[in-house]
Amino acid sequence: MPGPAREASLSPATPVEIRFTPDRVKPGQSYSVVIPDYAGHTIDLAFEIRFRRVPYSDVFRKWCTLDASGRATLMTPEDHPAGSIAVRKIRSQQGPWAPARGSIQVVR
Repeated sequence: MPGPAREASLSPATPVEIRFTPDRVKPGQSYSVVIPDYAGHTIDLAFEIRFRRVPYSDVFRKWCTLDASGRATLMTPEDHPAGSIAVRKIRSQQGPWAPARGSIQVVR
């Protein structure tokens, strides 16, 4: 069983770093996300997407489950439009939200 995520010990001014590799993807391409502070947890993300300069905010519930090293490999949906996705907050399931920072670009 994973231990508690670091979110409870974060100060509001310390965003959780979220790394995407690669940081530019095409629809249908896989990418990795690395968040060591949430290793072993299923996470929710609050994010902002910009398509054609129009911002849109939403929440990914149960976005992914990270392995013991804090990594997950995901696939960009085939129908995803081009734009930038910036993560603003993160939490483990039903935990408190913590500020976060990380972004990925979808290109066509």
